[in-house]
Amino acid sequence: MLWYSLQTPVYALYAVPTIVSAAILLASRHLEIALPSSPPHCWWDLFDAPWEDVWSVCGYIMRLYRDRTPEDNTRVMKLVSKKDVRRWLEDNAVMLS
Repeated sequence: MLWYSLQTPVYALYAVPTIVSAAILLASRHLEIALPSSPPHCWWDLFDAPWEDVWSVCGYIMRLYRDRTPEDNTRVMKLVSKKDVRRWLEDNAVMLS
């Protein structure tokens, strides 16, 4: 589970305890193991991880498993080199003001 999170920006955006908490949450849901989640006994508080951040990291990871359209697959396959990624970023850049 944590291995797949390397394909997302979560390590640049969140603290490691938050990422670990997300992995615990995803694993416990997959195995149908209930964890204490009623205040003041929330399990993620043991890791000092804000719930909103844990849930966000779960979203990043779960997006890796969603079904993709053939167009999405083709677009991703075109981004196979750094130059292609850089060109796509430059072509799709949004002007910040």
